[in-house]
Amino acid sequence: MIPHPFCTNVARGVEEEAQGWLSVRDLHNAEMGALLERAPGRSRGEEPVLLLVE
Repeated sequence: MIPHPFCTNVARGVEEEAQGWLSVRDLHNAEMGALLERAPGRSRGEEPVLLLVE
């Protein structure tokens, strides 16, 4: 799947502004898939997601 350019640009802009505090991950990344499966109340869809990983 090809990411939507607007979403990708917004995500990269947020990542830049965060100055290393967070990182952008592709929702189709295997590690992200595993995190999404464990997140309560989440389904693995195409919507943007913010996850706090401790």
